Parts: sequence; C-alpha cells; structure tokens
Amino acid sequence: MRAGDCLLHLTQLYPTVVLSYCHLLFIGLYSLLSEFADLRLRLDPRVLSQDHEINMRGTIAILLCTLPLVLCFSKFLGSASALRRTVDDPSIPSFQTKWFTQQVDHYGWANSQATYQQHEHWDGKGPILFYTGNEGDIELFWNNTGFVTKTLAKQFKGLVVFAEHRYYGQSMPFGKDSYKLDKVVFLSSQQALADYSVLISHIRDTYDTHDTALISFGGSYGGMLSAWFRMKYPTVVDGAIAASAPILQFYNTGVSFDIFNEIVTTDFAEAKEGCSSAIEEAFNEINQLSLSPDGLTYLSKTFSTCSPLPNGAALIGWMNNALSYMAMADYPYSSSFLGSMPGYPINVSCDNWSQAKEEGKNNLKAVGEIMSVFYNYTGQAGDCYDLSGGPPGLDANGWEYQTCTEMVMPMSSGGPKDMFPNQPWNLTSWTSYCQTTWGVTPRPNWVTEYYGGELLPSGQNNLIGSNIFFSNGRLDPWRGGGVTESPSPSMITAIIEGGAHHLDLREPNERDPESVTSVRRQEMKYIAKWIEEGRQRRAPKL
Repeated sequence: MRAGDCLLHLTQLYPTVVLSYCHLLFIGLYSLLSEFADLRLRLDPRVLSQDHEINMRGTIAILLCTLPLVLCFSKFLGSASALRRTVDDPSIPSFQTKWFTQQVDHYGWANSQATYQQHEHWDGKGPILFYTGNEGDIELFWNNTGFVTKTLAKQFKGLVVFAEHRYYGQSMPFGKDSYKLDKVVFLSSQQALADYSVLISHIRDTYDTHDTALISFGGSYGGMLSAWFRMKYPTVVDGAIAASAPILQFYNTGVSFDIFNEIVTTDFAEAKEGCSSAIEEAFNEINQLSLSPDGLTYLSKTFSTCSPLPNGAALIGWMNNALSYMAMADYPYSSSFLGSMPGYPINVSCDNWSQAKEEGKNNLKAVGEIMSVFYNYTGQAGDCYDLSGGPPGLDANGWEYQTCTEMVMPMSSGGPKDMFPNQPWNLTSWTSYCQTTWGVTPRPNWVTEYYGGELLPSGQNNLIGSNIFFSNGRLDPWRGGGVTESPSPSMITAIIEGGAHHLDLREPNERDPESVTSVRRQEMKYIAKWIEEGRQRRAPKL
C-alpha cells in the first residue's frame, strides 16, 4: 500500500470505527475484529510530513502503529457482501477498517518527523468504547474480546474502537525496517498512549463526539495500558477496565520475582494430586540426562522432537512455555487465543499424565502427555515437535525490545513454592543481552517512576488514579503482579474465582463460572456510572 493511504473496514451489525497504526487500535460499537470488510476504502490521511510517512492498516477495530494509523468505521450497511471476517465464525461481529496518519515521535519538536497510520472502529452516537491494543495483531484481541464487541457495544450502543499498538501487527512505522536499531527507538508505552490520545481527538473531531464519554479496555499488557491511559490522560478517558493487568510486576513494588511460577505450580497442584510433583521430577531428570550426548538423544526420542536437542535448556524452555500458557488460558471451554486447547487444559493435561502413569509409562513419557495438550491438542504438531515455535498472534521481537527498555518485569523460578528449575533473575546478564541485541540498557525503575506503583513504607503501592476497575483471575499467573487491593475507593478490584487470563473480557459463555458473570455485572455498573459522569462533564453549558 502506498505511504499515506488509509484503509477502512466496515462492520455490519453496528456502526463502528477502528483505528490501526503501528500499534493496532480498534474502536467499535458492537463488533470490532470479528469481521473485516472486503471493501477497502482508500482515504487521504492528513500527512504530517511529506518526506517521511508510514502506512498503517485499518480493521474493524482501531489499529495503532508507531507511524501509521488506521481508522475503521462501520454502520448498518444493508448488505454483507462488502464485509469479511477475520475467522470463519459468524458469532464474531464484522467490521470496517480505516487508516489514520500518526507522528512517529510525539515527544519531539522537529518539523521533519516521520508519520504513520492507525485505524479505528465505531457506532455513531453512544459512548466510545476504546480498546488499548497490546503486543500483537489487533485482530487477535478483537476475536477474543466479545464482552466489549458484543455485550457492552449492544448494551451502551457505543462506538467500539480497537487500536493496534505501534510496531505490532500491521502497524509498522518503517515497514520491514521497523525493528532495525535506529528505527525501533520509537517503540514505547508512552508513545502508544500518545497515539491513542491523538486518535481519539481525531475521532471526536471527525464524528462530532465531543460530548460523549470514553471508556478504555484492555487485557494483560493492554490492561496495563488501559489503566495507565486513565492515569495519564484523565481528561481523555472517563473510566478504565484493566483486566489481568500486572502493573506491579516490576522492581520496588513488593511483588516477588517468583510469584508467576508459584501460581502456575499451584494451578497444576490443585488440578490433580501429584501432577506438579511429577513435572518437577521431570525437570530434574532432564537436567541430569542432558549432561551427556546419549542422554540428549534419549530426551529427543522421548519427547519426539523434530530435531536433535542441542541441550537441556531448549527442552526446558519449550516445556515452560506450555505450562505457562495453559495456566494463562485455563478457560472453562476450548479456545485458540494462545494456541488450540481444550476447556480447562490443566485439568485435561494432568488427567492425561495420570492415565499414562496407570498404563505403565515412565515419568518423562507421562509428562510428555501434559505437553501434548498444549502443542498437539488438534494434531497440529504432526509426528514430531518443532521446539522453535511460539504462541499465535503475539510478537516476540517487539515485546523483547520493550522488556529491554521500559518493561523490565523480573521473573525467577526454583524457589520452594514452584516446580520449575532454578533460574534466578539476573539484571546484569539481562542488561548485557539487551545491549548486545538491541543496543539499549534496561531501566528497571522507569515504570514505577513514570506510572507509579512503588511500594511505600505504609505497605501500600504508590498508585494515583480514579475510575479504574482492576480484575484478576485466581488461576492467572499474572495475578501476582496485578492490583488486588484497592488503593482508593475509586480504584476497584475484583478476583475471579476459577478465572484465567482476562476471562471477563471474553464473550460470555454458558460454561463460565458464576464468579466471572458477577464481575462483569460489577464492571457494567461502573461503566454506566462513568459514562453518565463523562456525559455530564462534557455536556454543552446552556
């Protein structure tokens, strides 16, 4: 697509606007990412610099990129022929995509700044429901945020906007060169939030929504952005839902570096007696066997790896990924958000382990049955496992850069409360890696200095804000870094018993535990309150 072009994807059921720029941002009313319009309208974006501009794509939600920005607008079109879906699932709302031109650097004053495009999604008259996109293609989040795109969009007749985060998905400010060392420097949460603010101003100007309230939503890193968006831009955001947002998983917050892996261990221990102990034993066996070539050959055969294992660390890392992602996506029904998995995958995997033991398989082979639930639930792995793959939809390169700069989230394992091998956090080693790989030095205290969260002598975290709802799932390993105690009466917290990673943002399902249904009702109550307060604050004075 030519630099400066804008794409527009329209949603069918409800009007929506989606912005997409280097970081995808989706805005919509009823359906954001579910359906994309085959019809792509090219618009002439307002280019801030003719010399350097970058394209962003639009989708049914708003996609935000470091340079380009895409806008999506959807109204009731009367014909579905111009719309298409991101997945073959009629339950997911359709949408339309637009592109919006963004500055690459919101904090510089030079006239020769590059620009990029972003995209949006909307309803028309109701409040703006704005999803702060995270570290991946915005379509992934659209397809897995049905509570916003369906339930809330219909309930509040709002304009749904999903914004794609810069440097993720299709929102690449410098195209294929975006991750080059001299180009990736504009990737940060601060630039992303500024993107969202600029985009919202454009939406209000374009669609005459200056008197409507805006509620932000996000899960995981997107939930962190949603909370920080309200904290840093309180005149832009009237209220925020921050689901599974580990904004305290940083230095000097009082959060243990081991907490993530301790929660994963608890999940497996509670699923079936002996399951977590067997996994711990398997890790110990792998460490011993990997000391010899014959041992590595045995491990390669036992775990059916496509290529011979070069060392034990490769196998351990592969197992860690499976265990962690099953804990995050331990939903009560089958899902494909972080890979194809059955409902309550941890229970299923521990049952498979138990059955394998009953059949006389040794511990390593039985633990291999646990891994198969994540890596081969639908037979996708075939006859062997490729240990180089990662979760679908998430961008490891962009996120690694962020963890080498601002998002320094210490994690370690091997303590008395977890089943994982001993892997202590080492800032010196991480700094060396970041300097070699990205040419940057991590700033471990930056997040708490800029956004807050440092542990005070009083025992409370230094969080200043209002109108933020923090939800966390009891099963979610990121709960340990989340806000679980209210810092103030206007910052609400809720624990979802039996809930995993931002379960509350997913489309309501008959298999949902009552706990998540109750939390959604609480969220809707506060959203209604914030919408009314925002409407009154913005209403024209007579």
